Amino acid sequence: MSGCNDNSLPPMVPVTGTITFAGAPPPIPGSITFLPREMAEGMGVRPAWAQFETDGKYEARAFSKEAGIVPGTYEVRIECWKTMPNEATGNPGQSYVPKSFTAELIVPAGSREPIVANFDIPKAN
Repeated sequence: MSGCNDNSLPPMVPVTGTITFAGAPPPIPGSITFLPREMAEGMGVRPAWAQFETDGKYEARAFSKEAGIVPGTYEVRIECWKTMPNEATGNPGQSYVPKSFTAELIVPAGSREPIVANFDIPKAN
């Protein structure tokens, strides 16, 4: 079986942080996803993700075996559901994250320095 080995991974930048909700810990566990908008020259497009518990701490990964993400500009999406969406019933779900929440993360090309990216979710109206 062939697959990726550590030598085939692009240069990765460690990204960690804490998710808070109006300055308080998350009400329940959730996830954070980094969706590529623009990648550094020579870098392939690779999203990254992480889970967080009720302490809000996360460590982003673009690949399952190594922490870190590829240099580039990312749209940040955070999911933390009061009730999960259900396509079968048409229930859109209810999120603790307001629809208006937007965030971006820029990971500089050539950087290997760890990045601490904290995100505070405003209270939903």
